[in-house]
Amino acid sequence: MTYSDKVRAEIAARYGVPVRCQVKIIPPGMIAEAYDPWAPAGSVRRGRQLTAKDRRKIVEMRDGGASFRQIGRYLNRSTSLVYSVAGCP
Repeated sequence: MTYSDKVRAEIAARYGVPVRCQVKIIPPGMIAEAYDPWAPAGSVRRGRQLTAKDRRKIVEMRDGGASFRQIGRYLNRSTSLVYSVAGCP
């Protein structure tokens, strides 16, 4: 039994409705529009979420005297994201 078959069975058990269409599993972090061009904008996830560890690292590096650009380059994140975390006191 494949993972998509398990998902179909779980949906059928939970809602009491058999799933007759094909089930596509989109892994986390993948862009939904590649699979469904008509997907709503809210379902399209662009980029990784910022973890608590990343936030601590940003603040730690900023306290150490690193610039926003240096931190962004080090963590492979945008400068504006770094500024939004550690820029405003």
